[in-house]
This record gives sequence, C-alpha cells and structure tokens, in this order.
Amino acid sequence: MNFLSLLGQANVWLNRHGDAVPIDDLPTDDAWAAFGWLRDHAVSLAAHVLDELLDLPEWPQSDWLPASPDDMIALGGNAQPWLKATPLAQKLIKHGSSRTETIDGETVTFRALSIGGIRRWIFTGCITAGGYASWQDAAVEAKLQLTGQTQGRLAAQRGHHVERKVHRANWTKHLTPLTEKGYSGEVVMFSYDLLADDWPPRPPRRAATLLAASPDWAAALTQSDHDPFGDIRDLLQQRAEAQQRADRSKRKADTAAVDRLSGEIADAVAVVLDGFTEL
Repeated sequence: MNFLSLLGQANVWLNRHGDAVPIDDLPTDDAWAAFGWLRDHAVSLAAHVLDELLDLPEWPQSDWLPASPDDMIALGGNAQPWLKATPLAQKLIKHGSSRTETIDGETVTFRALSIGGIRRWIFTGCITAGGYASWQDAAVEAKLQLTGQTQGRLAAQRGHHVERKVHRANWTKHLTPLTEKGYSGEVVMFSYDLLADDWPPRPPRRAATLLAASPDWAAALTQSDHDPFGDIRDLLQQRAEAQQRADRSKRKADTAAVDRLSGEIADAVAVVLDGFTEL
C-alpha cells in the first residue's frame, strides 16, 4: 500500500511490521499517536502523494486530493491542514478523541480535548473543569455520579441527592489523585508495535524539485529532511556509475554526463552548507 492509498482510506493503520490493523480495534491513545505521526511528517507525506499522483495516467478527483500539482504547490509548505483532511487522519482523530462506555447501565461518551495545550478527557456533566489524563480516569467520576457517591449532572438525572459532606469525602478519596495526573506535559502512551522506528522515506526527487519551486515549500522540505545529505549520496552513486560508463565507452556524451553530475553535486553541497550556516 503506497502513501496515496494509505491516506485515502479510513479502515486500517499499518504498524511498524507493515501489518494492517483495523483502526476500530486500536486503543484511543494509539489512534491519537498514529495521527500525531502523520501530522509530524505531513510535508514528506505530501511530497510522496504528489509523486504517486504524477505516476497515474489520469489525475483522480477527490475532496482531499489537490486538483493539480499547482494546487499542492499553493499550500506553500503548510501541509498539516491538508494532511488533517485526509480520510485516514479524520478517522484516527475521531477514534482517538472519543470513547463510549456503558457505566452502571448508562451510556456515557467521553471526549478528548486540549486544555492548556494538554490532552484531557471529559464527559457531559463532568465537574472537573480540567478534565482527566485518560477516559478511564474520567469514567471513575462518571460512575461515582451515577451511583450517588458524588454530586453532578449524572447524579441529578438519576435522582440522587448527595449530601455535600459525602460528596467531598468521596471526591477527596477517589478523584483528587486522578485530577492531579497528567499536567507535566502531553504524554500519550501507545503500543510498542504501533509506529515505525524510522522516518518516512525521503521525499522523491521529482516531487521535491517540483514543490521546491515555491520558497515556502523549499524551506519546509529542508526543515523536514532528516537526512540532508541523502541527495548528495544518491548523486555520488550516479556519478560513479556514469564515470564507469565513460571509462568504457570513451564517448563525449558520457563524459559530459559525469561533468553534469559533478555540477549537481557541487550545487547540492552548497545548499546543505547554506542551510547549516542559517541554523
């Protein structure tokens, strides 16, 4: 499954072993971590999708796909909003941000949202304004309300009249430790096999060259490249092969190909060095 096919479907996630895992079977934190991986690599993924589109005999029409290469270039290197709109990302966001459970015979839906830049879980009627570190923690409060041990909307709907003294005692015992969890930063725990060890493959040269016509795209591609010397290594390999052909054939055209590749290598090295100088 290439990147175009992967991002265009909403059924499975490919784990580090290449196994297709149904998204509906993923824990919520796994789904959110998978979306985060896509979001972090949006620039590289956009370049791969463009390259795969260029290989097709006819450009497909879809709400999430750019209508043409120019439309992809028009993103100006800001690929995250585009990535977020893909079917795969939308499914991961939805699955990773909501959870419905039956608690004491009542259906309760838990939702994840960002509070102070930290991922927290709440439910309708949740008293804790800051939410909880997990839906399981939020479910503790929901159950306390439904069973008449603490006050809240769910307790009132059940007709429970919880005395303030009882509410405070149960809150201190069961919920205070939970409300204090997770404020040191946004830490999402996920399964070991979920994410690949490596970055996505480097953007294909054809697509990267096309996108780099935009200065914003050129900057985004440079910042997202985990291996800035990769192109240089590829060019060195091409020049070595061209030199072998030139040595065998003694043809001027083959010698010219070596000279051309030498010039491209020099240009590529200058670009990388300029990038380091700016940093």
